Amino acid sequence: MAVMPSDDLAARIRTASRSCPDAVSGQVFRSPAQAFADLARSRAELGIEEWDFYGESGPVERLEAELVELFGVEAAAFFPSGIMAQQVALRVHTDRAGIRRVALPDLSHLLLHEEDGPRLLHGLEISILTRGFEAPAARHLEAIPGRLGAVLAELPLREAGCLLPAWDDLAELSQACRARGVVLHFDGARIWESQPWFGVRYRRSQRSPTRSTSRSTRGSAAWPALPCSVRPASSRRRGCGGAVRAAPSTT
Repeated sequence: MAVMPSDDLAARIRTASRSCPDAVSGQVFRSPAQAFADLARSRAELGIEEWDFYGESGPVERLEAELVELFGVEAAAFFPSGIMAQQVALRVHTDRAGIRRVALPDLSHLLLHEEDGPRLLHGLEISILTRGFEAPAARHLEAIPGRLGAVLAELPLREAGCLLPAWDDLAELSQACRARGVVLHFDGARIWESQPWFGVRYRRSQRSPTRSTSRSTRGSAAWPALPCSVRPASSRRRGCGGAVRAAPSTT
């Protein structure tokens, strides 16, 4: 049996995916023209007439306000990418704690897909919370000695097949972090798809001082993220170049 070259297989997968009207994971293919047309239609339907300007006013301010209401938190900050959002959230927490050591899964997106950015850009020191196909629980935190600046749980853990912990295990991890005096941050890029598993309303799920949520799996034109309930993230956003000037300049 002949083996199909990987490039040919990838091309066939791309072609097939573009003809699919629905997607179980990821996004349904849209051309740039379709994406911008959908964006214009959405702005008209929502009555958004004002531009956002360096992260203020317009749709950005409105989106942040909706997330604050949905999660029942103090603040939300829009970032142009999840990578920037996660690293900023951890930087804010570790600065507050006075220690750059963080605990996270060995399959975390921060370790596998961010080009060592957490260490190079923010000086973070990594301790492993879980290894492989294992959901985080209080016992994993108890196995890590010494002080921590933050603990990160990826919900779901994508590289482990979108693995999620049981709600009770997540609550116990939150309690263990609180007892130890360490912040628990949720990387919630797919938090919307996780809600049926947890079976709770997100306003009730106050298990984490911060969480980052993403629109990446809901057909948005970009892949923004919003760390919620941490006000210093907004100032860090500008310092990292995440406060984008969206309004067109005039000459």
